[in-house]
Amino acid sequence: MRRLALVLAVGLALPLLAGCATSPGVEPTLEVSWILKDVNGATTTCAQAPVVTTVDVIVDGAYGAQNVPCADGVVRITGLAPGVHRVTVEVRNAAGSLVYRDWFDATTGAAGVNAHTATPGRGTLRVAYTTSSGNCWETGDPLQRGGYIWFRLLDKAYGSTWAGVTEATIDDNDKQFYACGDYANQPAVFKPLRFNVPFGVYTLKWIKEVRFPLDVPPTRTDLYLNCTPTDVEIKSADFKDLPITLDEVSAVTPACPN
Repeated sequence: MRRLALVLAVGLALPLLAGCATSPGVEPTLEVSWILKDVNGATTTCAQAPVVTTVDVIVDGAYGAQNVPCADGVVRITGLAPGVHRVTVEVRNAAGSLVYRDWFDATTGAAGVNAHTATPGRGTLRVAYTTSSGNCWETGDPLQRGGYIWFRLLDKAYGSTWAGVTEATIDDNDKQFYACGDYANQPAVFKPLRFNVPFGVYTLKWIKEVRFPLDVPPTRTDLYLNCTPTDVEIKSADFKDLPITLDEVSAVTPACPN
């Protein structure tokens, strides 16, 4: 079963919009509507690329509504106890892949309809790495042989890989896609680690630079690495850097776990 609740820090609640009880004779009802935001923060529709088809509304870690047609624009959930509830709205394409997401805290009263508007969106994350030496090659290498960046980026809500280049990568082209380099000064040559991701909390589990990535050890060599998991929150369309420093590998440096 999928993990259904986002693991988030405190202080992430969205403003509660139009939340009011309409009648003491109506059982507690949570009405959730959604307005999609593209990667630039502009309002978009279900039919605009990337096309999305269904919406899941997760309340306190369990489905309140599942596979709701995105075009419906609203869903009502009943049977909730009065109080504050964490609501996550996830928007998926026809293949079931997560494209947009939002989360907020909603308060339900003893009776009546409480209406809230979510703005599921996407943001841009760049892993802005540097090496401890400032170079892509190991200290003292007269040939200045650099390598390629391998990494594992996880969606913290599910613990699953959002993006990554690892030893188990099927396509060898992926293993030599992110050439280590100075992106700021040579953007046409080097490929930055830049991703469009649904709003959420992500964990860079590890990142390293690998020389001769298509060979096997000892020819394939880890030059620099950082094995400390690092979290980053994406909650707007603003471009966000995740600064990270890779330390030079020595003979006693332990490998990063998968």
